[in-house]
Amino acid sequence: MPVFTGENSDTVHEHLFFDGDDGYWSVRAGDWKLVSNEAGELELYNLNDDIGESVDLAARNEAKVVELNRVYQSWCEEMGPRIAAKGG
Repeated sequence: MPVFTGENSDTVHEHLFFDGDDGYWSVRAGDWKLVSNEAGELELYNLNDDIGESVDLAARNEAKVVELNRVYQSWCEEMGPRIAAKGG
């Protein structure tokens, strides 16, 4: 439990992923979080500066959006198809 007690500051995972049934997904890398909202639009947040995710930085950081979107798409390919479809 060194990570929880603060004895170990090493990053456990380089990326953290969330994939919902409604098309909502996100990927986190360090302070950055890329989110696909309900409309399928990509939003980018710097959680170090904006923990409440109120300032979308996607338009000002297009390279980071592309990078994290590629990371998410690669993860999806690695995971393969979903076992259960939406609603079932």
